[in-house]
Amino acid sequence: MYMKSGSMSGNLVHEWNNSVSTDFSIRNQLHTGALWAAQAQETGRKGEEIAYRYFVAKYGKTALVRWVNEQSETGLPYDLIIEDRGGKKEYIEVKATVSTRKDYFNLTMMRKERVTL
Repeated sequence: MYMKSGSMSGNLVHEWNNSVSTDFSIRNQLHTGALWAAQAQETGRKGEEIAYRYFVAKYGKTALVRWVNEQSETGLPYDLIIEDRGGKKEYIEVKATVSTRKDYFNLTMMRKERVTL
């Protein structure tokens, strides 16, 4: 399932969930090969798009929401920036998974230095 970035038609989460494999024996395994790296990249990109749409819907009238990786991966330690009218910025790192059992995610040192929980 592919959707254009910025498209607001339909329910992206519902459409995405229906396009993902339901074979739990394969889906919930940790894989590191090229095929799985591509799947992880696609999952991450879709997660970023879902988060972007969420924050635009929530703050779009009162703040600027920017998806820094919308055109291509920037390598920055965040994926979204929300800037209010006063110029205050919040940086958001998005993590996504298709696994219903995965309860962890990896952070690089660069991301750990920026994170506040």
